[in-house]
Amino acid sequence: MSGATAGAGIWLVPLFSVFPAIIRLRIVTEHFSPELFYPDGRPFISRTTCTHPLEIYLFGCDMEYHFEHHLLPTIPHPQLARLHAALVAKHFFQELPAEEDYLSGGYLRFWGRLLSGSLVQSVTRPAHPA
Repeated sequence: MSGATAGAGIWLVPLFSVFPAIIRLRIVTEHFSPELFYPDGRPFISRTTCTHPLEIYLFGCDMEYHFEHHLLPTIPHPQLARLHAALVAKHFFQELPAEEDYLSGGYLRFWGRLLSGSLVQSVTRPAHPA
């Protein structure tokens, strides 16, 4: 096997095996919501994910403040934590039904809740009590 063939294999094998699974895990964690809507009808677009350094290393997911990134995409990545703190201080998130709907405790915790069904139960409750 030549050096070029081995080099191509190092890139192609993960691309067609592990890489798509990791990307799917990240996208679903950052954007999934079965029925979560803002009170005025705007659809839910993303969530802030508090990750552990091990998750950042394993999944390459250094985008914890994903909601803030969608809100103001031109903010540099290192400043997103400051933007999140400013939004919390201004009570921006109080209109949302519950904290776990826009803030997840990490990729693995999110998937644990999703697969157990507890996440779906928490977001399908009525947004406004009758």
